[in-house]
Amino acid sequence: MMGCNGNVTFGYESQKTIQIIRKQFELYNLGRYLLTSGVMYSIFAKNGALASSYFINQTDFSTFIHSAESFDQYAKNQIYLSINRQLIFSATHGTEHEFWKCMEKTFK
Repeated sequence: MMGCNGNVTFGYESQKTIQIIRKQFELYNLGRYLLTSGVMYSIFAKNGALASSYFINQTDFSTFIHSAESFDQYAKNQIYLSINRQLIFSATHGTEHEFWKCMEKTFK
């Protein structure tokens, strides 16, 4: 949480938002795994050494890296939106509000 005070008693809305963010993070991890394993599968699965060598040569790794970076930014934006919804639509105050403001700055 990069310096955000986690020693906060969260209300119901904050707990729901934390669950949503955890789910988003799980989906992000799954997406990263599928993105990477999909490329590796298409190169190596059921291919011999010669075919794998050909597919490695033909794979556009710069596009793969760009899509991975875009995926990272998309996931970060989704978490940021969840944090903003919490700040805008929930009546947090005190240390709970400070926590969400800190999280907003962290993900900005």
